[in-house]
Amino acid sequence: MKLLDPLQGYKITSQILFLQLAFALALGVCLARGEFETSNRDHAIGVMLAVHITSYVLEYIKILTGICGKKLGILKFTINFFNCALYQAAIFYAQVKYLSSSNHEPLNLNEKFEMNINAQKWLVLEISFYYMTIILTILFLVLQHYFQLKIATPIQEAVIIEAILNKQLKSSNQESDSIQAQQAADKIPEKQTSINDEVQANDDYQIYKGSSKSFWRPDKQNQDYLSLVKKYLQRYLIISLVFSISIYVIVKGEETPKGKLSYKYSVIILAALSSLVLIHTLLDIYTKILFSYWYNISLNVIYGLMVLDIFFMCFQTIFLEKYENLTRYWLLIFQFIFLAYILAYLTDFIAEKIGYEKQFFINQDGVTNVPLRHHFIKTVTLNVDIYAITFVSFQRLDASLPQIDIQKEEQPNKEYLLQKQSKDQEAANININDGEIVHNTEGEANKNFSNSAFIFLIQALLVFLVLDQFKKKEAQEIKVTFALLLTRILCAALLHMQLEGELRQSLQMLNYARLMVFHTKYRIPMIFISLMQFFGAFGTELINIFLICQQGSVQDVIMNFIALGVIAEIDNIYANTLYNNYSKKLIEDSDGKPGLQINDQVPVRKQYSNKCSIATQIHGLLRLFYETYYFYFMPFSVIVITFFSDLFDSTPNK
Repeated sequence: MKLLDPLQGYKITSQILFLQLAFALALGVCLARGEFETSNRDHAIGVMLAVHITSYVLEYIKILTGICGKKLGILKFTINFFNCALYQAAIFYAQVKYLSSSNHEPLNLNEKFEMNINAQKWLVLEISFYYMTIILTILFLVLQHYFQLKIATPIQEAVIIEAILNKQLKSSNQESDSIQAQQAADKIPEKQTSINDEVQANDDYQIYKGSSKSFWRPDKQNQDYLSLVKKYLQRYLIISLVFSISIYVIVKGEETPKGKLSYKYSVIILAALSSLVLIHTLLDIYTKILFSYWYNISLNVIYGLMVLDIFFMCFQTIFLEKYENLTRYWLLIFQFIFLAYILAYLTDFIAEKIGYEKQFFINQDGVTNVPLRHHFIKTVTLNVDIYAITFVSFQRLDASLPQIDIQKEEQPNKEYLLQKQSKDQEAANININDGEIVHNTEGEANKNFSNSAFIFLIQALLVFLVLDQFKKKEAQEIKVTFALLLTRILCAALLHMQLEGELRQSLQMLNYARLMVFHTKYRIPMIFISLMQFFGAFGTELINIFLICQQGSVQDVIMNFIALGVIAEIDNIYANTLYNNYSKKLIEDSDGKPGLQINDQVPVRKQYSNKCSIATQIHGLLRLFYETYYFYFMPFSVIVITFFSDLFDSTPNK
């Protein structure tokens, strides 16, 4: 997966446009019926209503301008960021006011209590949607990691895409996947048969490059993963949210008064039908199955039954009395989700008919599912820190010794040796003074390794001491205010931006060490160096998050954030004290790119490709964690810890 923008994780919770409209309409109906007032829970209800309306209006204006062929330019991205920030702030405020609020309520005590409880139940659904969206997105990323998203592509285009992807797999000298895709799209092969006998290479490459709506265009592929697959993610989120919230309401909903018809019957039907649609959706986007006509008919039957269930919901919400409020609110929201979805579908239909952008590939021969294959980073980019310096020291030693490619009958891999010789010559040409530089020797590399281990122990010891002090500290009751929660989130996000590069670098080094280092005596310490950097940086970020969540004032949060941030910089600080170091000079003179390429298709030893090896398993688990949770959602840990710790420690103030 191409993980380019960690802020995309914040945007997913507000990017489904018609959900904003559905919540706004349902909330308006509840206010009109006197269920609660905008002032309830310290105006949290009013804030959510205003944000839903504002987000929908701005997004719809953006869509209409696109239909009319107008380009908003920078304003488009400004609207996206504004809506994201606005919705996040509203949800954070709702979380705080769900747990506690002042009593600026109606004068009548019974009415005050009832409205406050109703408002609280509504906020539960708002907050549940927020957290469930994050959880389901993480699951979406896990499925992508193991099964790869399958993109429905016209057969004419799919042939070209498969040819380009196969060509990329054969090319191990490109700097990154994005550069490979761009070069593959721009370069016209000299012989058409070098790509595919069935493809007219020259013409089809030009067609592919010129298609304005193709999912596979290089400019679209060079986006962050969540931005690239936004349409597929939204399709998955819509149905999975309906199913998940229905299950939640069935479990957490109030008991039905005796002699009354339960609202849960329609929710149970909805959960059953949505589960079938969810299974179909997962099979459609994660497998190459092309469903037959009868299967699509059965899916339409399920949608028809869902419409009948909606009519039953309408009957319940209109004619039955007000009880089972949590369940009843969810039924009301889902009815408006259905209405808003129809409006969104009609808007999209109009856009397809009158929009300026036309689909280039005409689906004459049907479609096929092409897997979205984004290989993990193939070029090792290094910062100047002690871990990177040690890693390069061992890598240069490994590159300086003869290597035998056992995949080719124990004969030297001439192509690899020529590449290595070229890199060695390039490194030797670095403009350094031999009388001053400490040359890279095995003793120097071993010394760097011991220094790295010492730095790692310092980081681990400081983290342990902070954790020990945290355990000994007496628990204090902290009143979480909106300002305090916002400060925690911002500090966590800043720390994440500071440390994300170190974890990414450690995974690059680990991937290179497990595949591209020939000699075991160098490969093992390089693997350990990578793991030390990963766990040192991650441990620092984790303990920082726990610590700032225990602070009761904005000032204490900022002070502890700054203090613990220094732990993450120890490896960089030590590297700055090294002078006339060969490996450090090599990293600096190459701008952090010392020419280390990773070819996961052809490792230097055949056994390195064994998926059951310990190094491969460790790399797979760490990469899974990094791609599915850490990169996008690690700062969200602050929200989870803050909200659920307060939720479990105390009963929300009524």
